[in-house]
Amino acid sequence: MLSARGSSRLAAGLVLLVGACDSGSAGDPVALDEPVDEARLDRSEALGECGYPGPGPNGYGTEVNQRIANFGVVDCELEAVEFADLFCPRDAPSPAYADYNKAILLSIGAGWCEPCKTKTAELMPEIYDPLYEQGLAVVQVMFQDEQAMPPSSSFCRIWRDELFDEPLGFPVWLDQSFAWADEFLLDPQAATPVTMLIDANGNIRWKVEGQHPKDTYEQALLVLSSPYGG
Repeated sequence: MLSARGSSRLAAGLVLLVGACDSGSAGDPVALDEPVDEARLDRSEALGECGYPGPGPNGYGTEVNQRIANFGVVDCELEAVEFADLFCPRDAPSPAYADYNKAILLSIGAGWCEPCKTKTAELMPEIYDPLYEQGLAVVQVMFQDEQAMPPSSSFCRIWRDELFDEPLGFPVWLDQSFAWADEFLLDPQAATPVTMLIDANGNIRWKVEGQHPKDTYEQALLVLSSPYGG
């Protein structure tokens, strides 16, 4: 189990001073206590309107049964993206595929983290490929590169396209300002990777820190079977 705090706090302080030559940054993330835009509706009904879920009964947060906040980051091409993008209709290749993401597997990691590499290598063949058609989305957020520095576009492309047996078919996003990591690794004992399953209303239904969970597939099936709770 690798602790994230020793190297990540140093890198967090350096983010404002040092940047990779091809790095960029996204807009400020939505604060955990910031009210949701009224135009973004709570998708409490299956196939409800595209929009980000409201705070729900337990508010936005980082723990099981809370709703994940709408953080903004950048993708490998340094284009701004946000978690709300995952709560819109899919561009499904055929009618057999789910129209919406019923569950989202979020993996937060770093390039120096060996368990993160092990977990990532298994995501495509063991999780993403067999469950995407059923409605599972996978997204990975990288908050540091292999040198514990802010992740750059070139690092992201190598991680996504070259490092593993096959290119990653799911999005890889970059937390270049340490916003996600500062929330999810707030506990000094927290460690990477952080693996979560989030349902269609943004509720965190399962969360594991600092280890390579062996039951991810089974846990994903549980969320897919009840994507709106209940």
